[in-house]
Amino acid sequence: MSTEDMVRAYRIAERILKGECGAVMWNSEVREGFLRWLKGRGLSDEYILDCVRFLNRYVGVVEDPEDVVEIFAKCQRGKPHLAKALRGLIKYYVEVKGLPSEEAERLVAVIPKIRSGVDHREASIEDIMRTLEIVRPYEKYYTVYRLVLDSRIRLAHAVQLLQTYEPERLIRLEKFARYSLGLEKETKHTWYAYIRLSTANMLKCEVKVTKAAVFRFLAKKKLEKIVTPKLVRKFAFNAMIKTGMPESVADFICGRKPRPSARGTIFG
Repeated sequence: MSTEDMVRAYRIAERILKGECGAVMWNSEVREGFLRWLKGRGLSDEYILDCVRFLNRYVGVVEDPEDVVEIFAKCQRGKPHLAKALRGLIKYYVEVKGLPSEEAERLVAVIPKIRSGVDHREASIEDIMRTLEIVRPYEKYYTVYRLVLDSRIRLAHAVQLLQTYEPERLIRLEKFARYSLGLEKETKHTWYAYIRLSTANMLKCEVKVTKAAVFRFLAKKKLEKIVTPKLVRKFAFNAMIKTGMPESVADFICGRKPRPSARGTIFG
């Protein structure tokens, strides 16, 4: 710990003892509790490791909004990941360590609101077919694409299905199969994955695949201009709508639900 950090830590401790404010710190002790808290919320290991990686790299002591500004000024790449991780850490401090909501609001207010925006790209059926032919020789990635195309679930959920696949959760019906995922977060959920029987036959236990591995594969295939799983899912969703399926039903199948309408939340 540098002299500057020691001085800052002393100032924070002094203010806490006076009852003037709380403080957010990131160290080994906090990390242990934060990990337990995240796992208790049912978040994936990949999500948790991503948060920890960015907190380890950029966050030490957060005393006031100026510290938050400095943290993001140092981050050149991955600001959305850092924003997600820091919001989570502050929420942990509020729920577990008793950080006053007023203090948390002051810190969260200056975390950049980074929006990825709407992706207006669309894939044609020819693009989808060509992509599947290119990916077919790579068994685990081909399975990922088939899951996304059939069930319209997110890439992260398709990966999680393969990582944790349990045969007893798969129900085979006459013309299709249903797999019970039971995944739910604040704004994203996927209870079931509906897939073709031929796709169900491709499922195996303990497939070693991650989102990062899929992205590396996409990078290697960049010159072949294959369609990403995100655009495959978008294509499949639009195909359902074009057949006359009610959008609410399509939303449910794809694991979509409206964001909470309540305003004023500081951890959105």
